[in-house]
Amino acid sequence: NNLAYLVASTLPEHIYGIPFEKFVKERIFDPLGMTETTYYPAHTNRSDAFVRKGMNFEACAEDSKGRSLSKKCLGESVNIGFMREGAMNAGPGGVVSSARDMVRHRTKPLCRPLGADFPPQATWLKALLMQGKSASNESVIPPEVLKAVATPYSQAYDPPSFTHDADLMGHSTYGAGQMMYSYRGYYVIEHGGAVPGQMSQVMRMPGAGVGIAIMVNDNEFGTDFYKVVQKRIVDHIFGLEPVDWASK
Repeated sequence: NNLAYLVASTLPEHIYGIPFEKFVKERIFDPLGMTETTYYPAHTNRSDAFVRKGMNFEACAEDSKGRSLSKKCLGESVNIGFMREGAMNAGPGGVVSSARDMVRHRTKPLCRPLGADFPPQATWLKALLMQGKSASNESVIPPEVLKAVATPYSQAYDPPSFTHDADLMGHSTYGAGQMMYSYRGYYVIEHGGAVPGQMSQVMRMPGAGVGIAIMVNDNEFGTDFYKVVQKRIVDHIFGLEPVDWASK
């Protein structure tokens, strides 16, 4: 759990004499070419976070019987900026990243200053699917570590909307920081992350060689949104009849 990862994050300072955040940057982010990924959000261009003020949940319950939510339900969307500064929560999570570092694979920069040398880039999803290797085939994360975090140790909670669709969703299990389940016959490994007004979901389907990362900045509906979008993307990739997860 998070407390175990918090304890683990103290080890680099005890063993190597360097802070955990610097250790991860030098040993993982830099070798993978993830130049926009950091524990220090002040160093980045950040999307703003949004929360909803004056929501009416009775109106939401009534609206949910139809296909849209009214303004009475949704209330007013309020920009709260970015909720975190410094390397808060660095052990259990706390990484601030970008769509480029999550998804894009580019070996040649669009613009190279004279004399500059850039390492080949491998995104986070690509590194996970390549068992922890960089674009230059260097082992950055030991494959046994990736296997350990994604080995099921316990039965996880299945939301009611999923348990009613056993033909679509297999039961969830939990490893050492990763969730595992099957979706329409495909094995999925994933985990979400969230701070107020910002949430993300990084999933991979190693058997199919597919990875998906979704980032949303709506506090109240962000999690529901990325779950619907995530499943719809998978349906599209594999040419499956789309499931109407929005109504579910």
